[in-house]
Amino acid sequence: MMNEVFAYLLIFLFVALLTDFLRRQAHSVGLMDYPSSRKRHQKPVPPVGGEAIFIGCLISVLALGVPMTHVAGLFAIGAIIVLTGALDDYYNFSPRSRLLAQTAAALAMALLGGATVEQLGAIAPDGQVFHLHAFAVPFTVLGVVGVINALNMVDGMDGLSGSLALVALIALALIAQVGQAPVILAMVLVMASGIAAFLTLNLRSPWRWRASVFLGDAGSMFLGFALSWFIIRLSQDPVSAMSPVTGLWLLTIPLFDVLFALGRRILSGHHPFLADRQHLHHFFLRVGFSVSQTLGLILAFAIASAAIGTAGEFLDIPDRAMLLAFCGLFALYCLTMTLAWRAYPRIRYRLAQRRRHRGASTTLPVLARARATGIRELPR
Repeated sequence: MMNEVFAYLLIFLFVALLTDFLRRQAHSVGLMDYPSSRKRHQKPVPPVGGEAIFIGCLISVLALGVPMTHVAGLFAIGAIIVLTGALDDYYNFSPRSRLLAQTAAALAMALLGGATVEQLGAIAPDGQVFHLHAFAVPFTVLGVVGVINALNMVDGMDGLSGSLALVALIALALIAQVGQAPVILAMVLVMASGIAAFLTLNLRSPWRWRASVFLGDAGSMFLGFALSWFIIRLSQDPVSAMSPVTGLWLLTIPLFDVLFALGRRILSGHHPFLADRQHLHHFFLRVGFSVSQTLGLILAFAIASAAIGTAGEFLDIPDRAMLLAFCGLFALYCLTMTLAWRAYPRIRYRLAQRRRHRGASTTLPVLARARATGIRELPR
């Protein structure tokens, strides 16, 4: 046990050092994410976190002795995703070009990567397992492309996409452990260690007020691809350690956010892949929450939903009930966000008033003490 913990700590350190090395190299070659009207950062930041996670995890998995038959499907096809994302970070591809590359990678995974969604669990009205048969490959491609874009779309704030992926990976590690899938467990823990290392340079902290490296499109797309691969492998034969429906609960925030965004854009007559600033994290930031507060709120919801999905898996709650609950929660999310965006000026005003009131309530005692002691100037 201690040897395994030490190994994953070494992986954490290795990916952290590799991320910092690539960050410095990116400065020298000009691979930077520059500020724009759609982005919050004020200085150029290297978007090389994805490359560091991919390279670090690949080397680590091989060093742990994971059989190549298990590694090839994820990392060979994942390399296509990372290369596409890296070129996109540098040349800024069109949404259509990115979608074509993602579709090709998802198709390769379904046909060659050993990860195809053959069944959706016992969601049929009669309680039987719902098999996809001829629709297995198209459904897999659609699902993988959807998850890739979901992780990519939520990557608009320091630490968000990586943290959401880490929450899902921790839940997957627990499921793989209980389901006796040691090879997938090792790969999931390697990926989690790599993301945790990246987050040390991506999260804001008291000693760093902004991220020093971004995931980039290469990173967010690879995380979406990897999560899809893990969920499919764990939910399908021969492993079958969990229900496919459980995978939805592990990705609640990214899936809700991307589905709501696509629906909103289509209904308003805009291109579904036209970037905007109306995602979930944008709402919290607009009404006045800080980046750290927004991250905490979203992560709390993500952890709760992942816990519900994992508990439902371990308690053998029927797949159909879990799916209906997930759909009901999504309907509630859509209603809440629609009303919240309409009322967000009032919400922002009320939150600002509450903060002013709190500021006044904390300032008055200081004023009273200042008058009592004869101090004329408030402490700064």
